[in-house]
Amino acid sequence: MFIETPGFKVNITRAIASGTAVRATGTVQYSGCFIGATTGGIRGTGGGLLDGTGSTTCVILKTALAPCGQPPGGLRRSGPPNGARQGR
Repeated sequence: MFIETPGFKVNITRAIASGTAVRATGTVQYSGCFIGATTGGIRGTGGGLLDGTGSTTCVILKTALAPCGQPPGGLRRSGPPNGARQGR
């Protein structure tokens, strides 16, 4: 699978001292046949305050290992299956 990133955004909300341990988390917001979207954040392990956030949109160029509509590499979706909207 090949992934291109047409856009990404990073927000650093506070300074992180060199050598500080941080915890990074990420979530796949949407994973379709050709487009994917993710968000993430980093927090200092001491106080747990949010130190930075980020998001990206990915274009999936080849999905030989995963059928269309299935997240690649065993990733789980973070919303309703097949991109269905809740409340319909």
